[in-house]
Amino acid sequence: MAGVALSLVDDPRARAAAARARSWIESHPSAARDEDTRLFDEALGRLWLGEALELRAPFWQSPVMLRKTWSLQVFALLLGASVDTGVDEPFLRALVSTIFAKRNERALKPWHRVELAAMNALLSARVGDRAATRDALTDLRGAQCDDGSFCYLPVSTALALLALDLEPRDAAFERCLDSVLRAQREDGSWVFTTNELWDTSILLRTFEDTSPFRESCAARGRAFLVENQCDDGGWGFRVGVQSDNDTASSALLALGRADTYARARARCAQYLAGQQMPSGLWRTWQDVSDEVSDDVLAHVVLALSLCDETPSAVDLNPAREWLVDQCSHNSTWKGSWYRNQAYSVLEIAKALPKGHPVVLRAIEALERGRNDDGGWGAALGERSVASATGLAVTAMLLFAPERVEPIVSGLVYLIESQGTDGTWRGVPEMLGPRPLVSHYQTQTHAFAASGLALASRLAR
Repeated sequence: MAGVALSLVDDPRARAAAARARSWIESHPSAARDEDTRLFDEALGRLWLGEALELRAPFWQSPVMLRKTWSLQVFALLLGASVDTGVDEPFLRALVSTIFAKRNERALKPWHRVELAAMNALLSARVGDRAATRDALTDLRGAQCDDGSFCYLPVSTALALLALDLEPRDAAFERCLDSVLRAQREDGSWVFTTNELWDTSILLRTFEDTSPFRESCAARGRAFLVENQCDDGGWGFRVGVQSDNDTASSALLALGRADTYARARARCAQYLAGQQMPSGLWRTWQDVSDEVSDDVLAHVVLALSLCDETPSAVDLNPAREWLVDQCSHNSTWKGSWYRNQAYSVLEIAKALPKGHPVVLRAIEALERGRNDDGGWGAALGERSVASATGLAVTAMLLFAPERVEPIVSGLVYLIESQGTDGTWRGVPEMLGPRPLVSHYQTQTHAFAASGLALASRLAR
Protein backbone atom coordinates (compact mmCIF):
# COMPACT_ATOMS: atom_id res chain seq x y z
CA MET A 1 0.00 0.00 0.00
CA ALA A 2 2.93 2.32 0.63
CA GLY A 3 4.28 1.48 -2.80
CA VAL A 4 0.93 2.11 -4.50
CA ALA A 5 0.63 5.49 -2.77
CA LEU A 6 4.11 6.53 -3.89
CA SER A 7 3.36 5.44 -7.46
CA LEU A 8 0.53 8.01 -7.49
CA VAL A 9 2.76 10.90 -6.35
CA ASP A 10 4.39 13.00 -9.07
CA ASP A 11 7.91 13.05 -7.67
CA PRO A 12 11.02 11.27 -9.00
CA ARG A 13 12.03 10.04 -5.54
CA ALA A 14 8.55 8.63 -4.97
CA ARG A 15 8.51 6.88 -8.34
CA ALA A 16 11.92 5.33 -7.70
CA ALA A 17 10.83 4.11 -4.25
CA ALA A 18 7.62 2.68 -5.74
CA ALA A 19 9.66 0.79 -8.35
CA ARG A 20 11.84 -0.74 -5.62
CA ALA A 21 8.74 -1.73 -3.68
CA ARG A 22 7.18 -3.37 -6.72
CA SER A 23 10.37 -5.30 -7.39
CA TRP A 24 10.36 -6.58 -3.81
CA ILE A 25 6.72 -7.66 -4.03
CA GLU A 26 7.23 -9.47 -7.34
CA SER A 27 10.13 -11.42 -5.87
CA HIS A 28 8.38 -12.33 -2.58
CA PRO A 29 5.27 -14.45 -3.15
CA SER A 30 2.75 -14.64 -0.35
CA ALA A 31 3.62 -17.05 2.45
CA ALA A 32 0.11 -16.87 3.94
CA ARG A 33 -0.68 -19.73 6.30
CA ASP A 34 -4.43 -19.20 6.48
CA GLU A 35 -7.26 -18.34 4.14
CA ASP A 36 -7.90 -14.83 5.49
CA THR A 37 -4.30 -13.72 5.07
CA ARG A 38 -4.17 -15.26 1.60
CA LEU A 39 -7.29 -13.31 0.57
CA PHE A 40 -5.79 -10.07 1.81
CA ASP A 41 -2.42 -10.72 0.17
CA GLU A 42 -4.05 -11.53 -3.16
CA ALA A 43 -6.20 -8.40 -3.04
CA LEU A 44 -3.15 -6.23 -2.38
CA GLY A 45 -1.33 -7.85 -5.29
CA ARG A 46 -4.23 -7.25 -7.66
CA LEU A 47 -4.51 -3.68 -6.40
CA TRP A 48 -0.86 -3.09 -7.27
CA LEU A 49 -1.44 -4.41 -10.78
CA GLY A 50 -4.61 -2.34 -11.24
CA GLU A 51 -6.78 -5.43 -11.62
CA ALA A 52 -10.45 -5.68 -10.65
CA LEU A 53 -11.18 -6.30 -6.97
CA GLU A 54 -14.18 -8.21 -5.62
CA LEU A 55 -14.47 -7.57 -1.87
CA ARG A 56 -18.00 -8.69 -1.01
CA ALA A 57 -17.23 -11.88 0.91
CA PRO A 58 -18.10 -11.89 4.66
CA PHE A 59 -14.38 -11.66 5.46
CA TRP A 60 -14.18 -8.18 3.92
CA GLN A 61 -17.24 -6.97 5.82
CA SER A 62 -16.11 -8.19 9.25
CA PRO A 63 -15.52 -5.57 12.00
CA VAL A 64 -11.74 -6.04 11.86
CA MET A 65 -11.57 -5.76 8.06
CA LEU A 66 -14.23 -3.20 7.14
CA ARG A 67 -12.01 -0.11 7.47
CA LYS A 68 -9.29 -1.86 5.45
CA THR A 69 -11.91 -2.71 2.81
CA TRP A 70 -12.80 0.98 2.52
CA SER A 71 -9.10 1.88 2.22
CA LEU A 72 -8.63 -0.66 -0.56
CA GLN A 73 -11.69 0.74 -2.34
CA VAL A 74 -10.26 4.28 -2.15
CA PHE A 75 -6.88 3.10 -3.48
CA ALA A 76 -8.62 1.25 -6.32
CA LEU A 77 -10.63 4.35 -7.23
CA LEU A 78 -7.45 6.45 -7.38
CA LEU A 79 -5.80 3.83 -9.59
CA GLY A 80 -8.81 3.68 -11.88
CA ALA A 81 -9.27 -0.02 -11.06
CA SER A 82 -12.64 -1.75 -10.83
CA VAL A 83 -13.68 -2.60 -7.27
CA ASP A 84 -16.84 -4.17 -5.85
CA THR A 85 -17.33 -3.94 -2.09
CA GLY A 86 -21.11 -4.04 -2.16
CA VAL A 87 -21.33 -0.24 -1.98
CA ASP A 88 -20.69 2.28 -4.75
CA GLU A 89 -18.53 5.38 -4.52
CA PRO A 90 -21.37 7.83 -3.63
CA PHE A 91 -22.51 5.55 -0.78
CA LEU A 92 -18.94 5.14 0.51
CA ARG A 93 -18.38 8.90 0.33
CA ALA A 94 -21.59 9.58 2.29
CA LEU A 95 -20.71 6.90 4.86
CA VAL A 96 -17.17 8.20 5.43
CA SER A 97 -18.42 11.79 5.55
CA THR A 98 -21.03 10.93 8.18
CA ILE A 99 -18.55 9.12 10.41
CA PHE A 100 -15.98 11.89 9.98
CA ALA A 101 -18.53 14.54 10.97
CA LYS A 102 -19.05 12.70 14.29
CA ARG A 103 -15.35 12.05 14.92
CA ASN A 104 -15.29 14.18 18.08
CA GLU A 105 -18.34 12.50 19.61
CA ARG A 106 -16.74 9.13 20.24
CA ALA A 107 -13.37 7.64 21.10
CA LEU A 108 -11.49 6.51 18.00
CA LYS A 109 -8.07 4.97 17.59
CA PRO A 110 -5.73 7.76 16.41
CA TRP A 111 -4.85 5.88 13.21
CA HIS A 112 -8.54 5.29 12.49
CA ARG A 113 -9.11 9.02 12.74
CA VAL A 114 -6.16 9.73 10.41
CA GLU A 115 -7.33 7.26 7.79
CA LEU A 116 -10.91 8.51 8.10
CA ALA A 117 -9.77 12.11 7.49
CA ALA A 118 -7.58 11.07 4.54
CA MET A 119 -10.36 9.04 2.93
CA ASN A 120 -12.86 11.85 3.44
CA ALA A 121 -10.50 14.35 1.79
CA LEU A 122 -9.79 12.05 -1.16
CA LEU A 123 -13.43 11.12 -1.76
CA SER A 124 -14.65 14.72 -1.35
CA ALA A 125 -12.03 16.00 -3.79
CA ARG A 126 -13.27 13.56 -6.45
CA VAL A 127 -16.62 15.39 -6.54
CA GLY A 128 -15.17 18.88 -6.14
CA ASP A 129 -16.34 19.45 -2.55
CA ARG A 130 -13.58 21.87 -1.60
CA ALA A 131 -15.02 22.76 1.83
CA ALA A 132 -15.16 19.14 2.94
CA THR A 133 -11.69 18.51 1.54
CA ARG A 134 -10.18 21.47 3.43
CA ASP A 135 -11.93 20.46 6.67
CA ALA A 136 -10.54 16.94 6.44
CA LEU A 137 -7.03 18.16 5.58
CA THR A 138 -7.03 20.57 8.52
CA ASP A 139 -7.89 17.69 10.84
CA LEU A 140 -5.23 15.55 9.18
CA ARG A 141 -2.43 18.10 9.51
CA GLY A 142 -3.12 18.35 13.24
CA ALA A 143 -2.37 14.64 13.63
CA GLN A 144 1.07 14.63 11.99
CA CYS A 145 3.87 13.28 14.19
CA ASP A 146 7.21 14.96 14.79
CA ASP A 147 8.94 12.67 12.29
CA GLY A 148 6.46 13.58 9.55
CA SER A 149 4.54 10.29 9.70
CA PHE A 150 1.01 9.68 10.91
CA CYS A 151 0.83 7.48 14.01
CA TYR A 152 4.21 6.04 12.92
CA LEU A 153 2.30 3.59 10.70
CA PRO A 154 3.19 3.24 6.99
CA VAL A 155 -0.38 2.53 5.80
CA SER A 156 -1.85 5.52 7.65
CA THR A 157 1.01 7.70 6.40
CA ALA A 158 0.55 6.48 2.81
CA LEU A 159 -3.12 7.44 2.82
CA ALA A 160 -2.31 10.79 4.42
CA LEU A 161 0.35 11.46 1.77
CA LEU A 162 -2.19 11.12 -1.04
CA ALA A 163 -4.64 13.37 0.79
CA LEU A 164 -2.03 16.08 1.44
CA ASP A 165 -1.14 15.98 -2.26
CA LEU A 166 -4.62 17.31 -3.08
CA GLU A 167 -3.50 20.88 -2.33
CA PRO A 168 -0.35 22.78 -3.31
CA ARG A 169 2.52 21.01 -1.62
CA ASP A 170 3.46 22.46 1.73
CA ALA A 171 5.70 21.56 4.65
CA ALA A 172 3.26 18.93 5.90
CA PHE A 173 3.34 17.12 2.54
CA GLU A 174 7.13 17.29 2.25
CA ARG A 175 7.64 15.98 5.79
CA CYS A 176 5.15 13.19 5.12
CA LEU A 177 6.86 12.18 1.89
CA ASP A 178 10.28 12.27 3.55
CA SER A 179 9.03 10.01 6.37
CA VAL A 180 7.73 7.39 3.91
CA LEU A 181 10.98 7.46 1.92
CA ARG A 182 13.14 7.23 5.07
CA ALA A 183 11.14 4.28 6.36
CA GLN A 184 11.72 2.22 3.22
CA ARG A 185 14.40 -0.40 3.76
CA GLU A 186 17.28 -1.02 1.38
CA ASP A 187 15.54 -4.03 -0.15
CA GLY A 188 12.53 -1.89 -1.10
CA SER A 189 10.16 -3.03 1.64
CA TRP A 190 8.62 -1.42 4.71
CA VAL A 191 8.04 -2.91 8.15
CA PHE A 192 4.74 -2.29 9.88
CA THR A 193 5.99 -0.24 12.84
CA THR A 194 8.32 -0.38 15.83
CA ASN A 195 7.18 -1.45 19.30
CA GLU A 196 9.99 -0.33 21.59
CA LEU A 197 7.82 0.04 24.71
CA TRP A 198 6.06 -3.30 24.23
CA ASP A 199 9.36 -5.03 23.42
CA THR A 200 11.09 -3.48 26.43
CA SER A 201 8.32 -4.67 28.72
CA ILE A 202 8.40 -8.28 27.54
CA LEU A 203 12.21 -8.44 27.67
CA LEU A 204 12.13 -7.15 31.25
CA ARG A 205 9.50 -9.73 32.16
CA THR A 206 11.52 -12.53 30.55
CA PHE A 207 14.92 -11.78 32.05
CA GLU A 208 13.96 -10.14 35.37
CA ASP A 209 15.49 -12.99 37.43
CA THR A 210 18.56 -13.50 35.25
CA SER A 211 21.61 -12.17 37.06
CA PRO A 212 23.61 -10.52 34.23
CA PHE A 213 20.51 -8.87 32.81
CA ARG A 214 19.29 -7.71 36.20
CA GLU A 215 22.64 -6.13 36.96
CA SER A 216 23.31 -4.43 33.63
CA CYS A 217 19.96 -3.84 31.89
CA ALA A 218 16.92 -3.98 34.14
CA ALA A 219 17.23 -0.56 35.82
CA ARG A 220 17.85 1.20 32.51
CA GLY A 221 14.94 -0.62 30.88
CA ARG A 222 12.55 0.31 33.67
CA ALA A 223 13.79 3.90 33.62
CA PHE A 224 13.04 3.99 29.88
CA LEU A 225 9.48 2.83 30.58
CA VAL A 226 8.96 5.41 33.34
CA GLU A 227 10.37 8.23 31.19
CA ASN A 228 7.92 7.39 28.42
CA GLN A 229 4.79 6.83 30.49
CA CYS A 230 1.89 8.69 28.88
CA ASP A 231 0.21 11.61 30.61
CA ASP A 232 -2.84 9.47 31.35
CA GLY A 233 -0.68 6.94 33.24
CA GLY A 234 -0.69 4.22 30.60
CA TRP A 235 1.75 3.21 27.90
CA GLY A 236 1.42 2.86 24.15
CA PHE A 237 3.18 0.15 22.13
CA ARG A 238 5.80 2.72 21.09
CA VAL A 239 6.88 6.20 22.14
CA GLY A 240 4.47 8.92 21.06
CA VAL A 241 1.32 6.85 20.58
CA GLN A 242 -1.87 6.63 22.61
CA SER A 243 -1.97 4.33 25.65
CA ASP A 244 -3.41 0.88 25.14
CA ASN A 245 -4.44 -1.55 27.86
CA ASP A 246 -2.20 -4.39 26.68
CA THR A 247 1.07 -2.43 26.74
CA ALA A 248 0.06 -0.60 29.92
CA SER A 249 -0.54 -3.85 31.81
CA SER A 250 2.63 -5.45 30.40
CA ALA A 251 4.67 -2.41 31.46
CA LEU A 252 3.05 -2.50 34.89
CA LEU A 253 4.18 -6.12 35.27
CA ALA A 254 7.66 -5.22 34.03
CA LEU A 255 8.13 -2.53 36.70
CA GLY A 256 8.08 -5.17 39.43
CA ARG A 257 7.27 -4.28 43.05
CA ALA A 258 10.22 -2.12 44.11
CA ASP A 259 9.38 1.15 45.87
CA THR A 260 11.34 3.04 43.19
CA TYR A 261 8.51 2.60 40.72
CA ALA A 262 5.55 2.95 43.10
CA ARG A 263 4.38 6.27 41.65
CA ALA A 264 4.52 4.99 38.06
CA ARG A 265 2.64 1.85 39.10
CA ALA A 266 -0.02 3.88 40.89
CA ARG A 267 -0.57 6.10 37.85
CA CYS A 268 -0.92 3.06 35.60
CA ALA A 269 -3.30 1.32 38.01
CA GLN A 270 -5.48 4.44 38.03
CA TYR A 271 -5.42 4.55 34.22
CA LEU A 272 -6.47 0.90 33.96
CA ALA A 273 -9.17 1.39 36.59
CA GLY A 274 -10.58 4.19 34.46
CA GLN A 275 -10.56 1.94 31.38
CA GLN A 276 -12.72 -0.76 32.97
CA MET A 277 -16.10 -1.03 31.27
CA PRO A 278 -19.42 -1.31 33.15
CA SER A 279 -19.31 -5.04 32.38
CA GLY A 280 -16.09 -5.30 34.40
CA LEU A 281 -14.00 -6.06 31.31
CA TRP A 282 -11.30 -4.20 29.39
CA ARG A 283 -10.76 -3.60 25.69
CA THR A 284 -7.35 -3.24 24.03
CA TRP A 285 -7.75 0.31 22.73
CA GLN A 286 -9.52 3.46 23.88
CA ASP A 287 -12.06 2.92 21.13
CA VAL A 288 -15.71 2.32 21.94
CA SER A 289 -16.08 -0.10 19.02
CA ASP A 290 -13.13 -2.28 20.07
CA GLU A 291 -13.84 -5.84 21.12
CA VAL A 292 -12.55 -7.61 24.23
CA SER A 293 -9.46 -9.75 23.59
CA ASP A 294 -8.72 -12.77 25.78
CA ASP A 295 -4.97 -12.23 26.05
CA VAL A 296 -5.27 -8.48 26.68
CA LEU A 297 -7.91 -8.97 29.37
CA ALA A 298 -5.70 -11.59 31.02
CA HIS A 299 -2.74 -9.19 31.09
CA VAL A 300 -4.85 -6.50 32.77
CA VAL A 301 -6.20 -8.93 35.36
CA LEU A 302 -2.75 -10.30 36.18
CA ALA A 303 -1.10 -6.86 36.39
CA LEU A 304 -3.76 -5.34 38.64
CA SER A 305 -3.92 -8.43 40.86
CA LEU A 306 -0.16 -8.18 41.54
CA CYS A 307 -0.02 -4.40 41.91
CA ASP A 308 -0.10 -3.07 45.49
CA GLU A 309 -1.31 0.30 44.19
CA THR A 310 -4.47 -1.05 42.50
CA PRO A 311 -7.54 0.90 43.75
CA SER A 312 -9.64 -1.22 46.10
CA ALA A 313 -12.78 -0.46 44.08
CA VAL A 314 -11.49 -2.42 41.07
CA ASP A 315 -13.31 -5.77 40.92
CA LEU A 316 -11.42 -8.35 38.85
CA ASN A 317 -13.92 -11.19 39.34
CA PRO A 318 -16.12 -10.39 36.30
CA ALA A 319 -13.05 -10.45 34.06
CA ARG A 320 -11.83 -13.75 35.51
CA GLU A 321 -15.27 -15.28 35.10
CA TRP A 322 -15.42 -14.09 31.49
CA LEU A 323 -12.04 -15.67 30.76
CA VAL A 324 -13.05 -18.98 32.35
CA ASP A 325 -16.25 -18.99 30.32
CA GLN A 326 -14.36 -18.26 27.09
CA CYS A 327 -11.80 -20.97 27.78
CA SER A 328 -14.42 -23.51 28.80
CA HIS A 329 -16.22 -23.19 25.46
CA ASN A 330 -13.13 -23.16 23.23
CA SER A 331 -10.87 -26.18 22.97
CA THR A 332 -8.18 -24.01 21.38
CA TRP A 333 -7.33 -20.79 23.17
CA LYS A 334 -6.80 -17.88 20.83
CA GLY A 335 -4.97 -14.66 21.54
CA SER A 336 -5.70 -11.55 19.52
CA TRP A 337 -2.16 -10.29 19.07
CA TYR A 338 -0.04 -13.35 18.37
CA ARG A 339 -0.55 -16.29 16.08
CA ASN A 340 0.97 -18.58 18.69
CA GLN A 341 -1.05 -21.14 20.63
CA ALA A 342 1.52 -21.44 23.43
CA TYR A 343 1.41 -17.65 23.91
CA SER A 344 -2.36 -17.75 24.34
CA VAL A 345 -2.27 -20.61 26.85
CA LEU A 346 0.54 -19.13 28.94
CA GLU A 347 -0.65 -15.54 29.08
CA ILE A 348 -4.32 -16.37 29.76
CA ALA A 349 -3.58 -19.14 32.27
CA LYS A 350 -1.50 -16.77 34.41
CA ALA A 351 -4.62 -14.72 35.12
CA LEU A 352 -6.80 -17.68 36.12
CA PRO A 353 -6.96 -19.41 39.52
CA LYS A 354 -4.05 -21.80 40.02
CA GLY A 355 -5.03 -25.38 39.29
CA HIS A 356 -8.28 -24.44 37.56
CA PRO A 357 -9.59 -27.33 35.40
CA VAL A 358 -9.65 -25.20 32.23
CA VAL A 359 -5.95 -24.48 32.69
CA LEU A 360 -5.10 -28.14 33.18
CA ARG A 361 -7.05 -29.08 30.05
CA ALA A 362 -5.23 -26.40 28.06
CA ILE A 363 -1.85 -27.66 29.28
CA GLU A 364 -2.78 -31.22 28.29
CA ALA A 365 -3.76 -30.02 24.83
CA LEU A 366 -0.54 -28.06 24.56
CA GLU A 367 1.50 -31.13 25.49
CA ARG A 368 -0.28 -33.20 22.83
CA GLY A 369 0.74 -30.62 20.22
CA ARG A 370 4.47 -31.18 20.77
CA ASN A 371 6.40 -32.25 17.67
CA ASP A 372 8.72 -35.24 17.36
CA ASP A 373 11.78 -32.96 17.49
CA GLY A 374 10.81 -31.86 20.99
CA GLY A 375 9.62 -28.40 20.02
CA TRP A 376 6.29 -26.75 19.36
CA GLY A 377 4.90 -24.99 16.32
CA ALA A 378 2.92 -21.76 16.39
CA ALA A 379 -0.15 -23.89 15.60
CA LEU A 380 -0.90 -27.60 15.80
CA GLY A 381 0.80 -29.54 13.02
CA GLU A 382 3.25 -26.78 12.05
CA ARG A 383 7.01 -27.11 12.23
CA SER A 384 8.67 -26.27 15.50
CA VAL A 385 9.78 -22.69 16.16
CA ALA A 386 11.78 -21.32 19.05
CA SER A 387 9.22 -18.73 20.17
CA ALA A 388 6.38 -21.23 20.59
CA THR A 389 8.71 -23.76 22.21
CA GLY A 390 10.01 -21.28 24.77
CA LEU A 391 6.50 -20.23 25.73
CA ALA A 392 5.27 -23.84 25.87
CA VAL A 393 8.14 -24.80 28.16
CA THR A 394 7.33 -21.83 30.40
CA ALA A 395 3.67 -22.88 30.58
CA MET A 396 4.62 -26.47 31.43
CA LEU A 397 7.06 -25.34 34.12
CA LEU A 398 4.46 -23.08 35.74
CA PHE A 399 1.39 -25.28 35.51
CA ALA A 400 2.61 -28.87 35.09
CA PRO A 401 6.21 -29.09 36.41
CA GLU A 402 5.79 -32.80 37.10
CA ARG A 403 5.72 -33.50 33.34
CA VAL A 404 9.47 -33.63 33.05
CA GLU A 405 9.93 -35.29 29.66
CA PRO A 406 8.23 -32.62 27.49
CA ILE A 407 9.93 -29.87 29.48
CA VAL A 408 13.37 -31.37 28.99
CA SER A 409 12.79 -32.08 25.30
CA GLY A 410 11.66 -28.48 24.79
CA LEU A 411 14.76 -27.15 26.57
CA VAL A 412 16.99 -29.36 24.44
CA TYR A 413 15.28 -28.06 21.30
CA LEU A 414 15.91 -24.46 22.40
CA ILE A 415 19.56 -25.10 23.22
CA GLU A 416 20.23 -26.90 19.95
CA SER A 417 18.37 -24.38 17.77
CA GLN A 418 20.04 -21.29 19.22
CA GLY A 419 22.40 -19.50 16.87
CA THR A 420 26.03 -18.79 17.66
CA ASP A 421 25.13 -15.13 18.31
CA GLY A 422 22.64 -16.13 21.03
CA THR A 423 19.47 -15.53 19.01
CA TRP A 424 16.93 -17.77 17.33
CA ARG A 425 15.38 -17.67 13.88
CA GLY A 426 11.92 -16.23 14.01
CA VAL A 427 8.72 -16.34 12.00
CA PRO A 428 6.02 -13.71 11.44
CA GLU A 429 3.57 -14.19 14.30
CA MET A 430 2.53 -10.82 15.69
CA LEU A 431 -0.90 -10.02 14.29
CA GLY A 432 -0.65 -6.52 12.93
CA PRO A 433 -2.04 -5.09 10.84
CA ARG A 434 -4.61 -7.84 11.27
CA PRO A 435 -5.04 -10.33 9.64
CA LEU A 436 -1.42 -10.00 8.47
CA VAL A 437 1.47 -11.08 10.68
CA SER A 438 4.76 -9.32 11.39
CA HIS A 439 8.09 -10.53 12.74
CA TYR A 440 10.09 -8.75 15.43
CA GLN A 441 13.37 -10.33 16.47
CA THR A 442 13.17 -8.92 20.00
CA GLN A 443 9.88 -10.77 20.52
CA THR A 444 11.25 -14.05 19.16
CA HIS A 445 14.19 -13.62 21.52
CA ALA A 446 12.02 -12.92 24.58
CA PHE A 447 9.60 -15.78 23.91
CA ALA A 448 12.30 -18.34 23.12
CA ALA A 449 14.39 -17.36 26.13
CA SER A 450 11.45 -17.40 28.55
CA GLY A 451 11.57 -21.17 29.04
CA LEU A 452 15.34 -21.20 29.50
CA ALA A 453 15.23 -18.26 31.93
CA LEU A 454 12.52 -19.84 34.09
CA ALA A 455 14.19 -23.26 34.04
CA SER A 456 17.46 -21.62 35.09
CA ARG A 457 15.79 -19.80 37.99
CA LEU A 458 13.99 -22.94 39.17
CA ALA A 459 17.21 -24.95 38.93
CA ARG A 460 19.03 -22.41 41.10
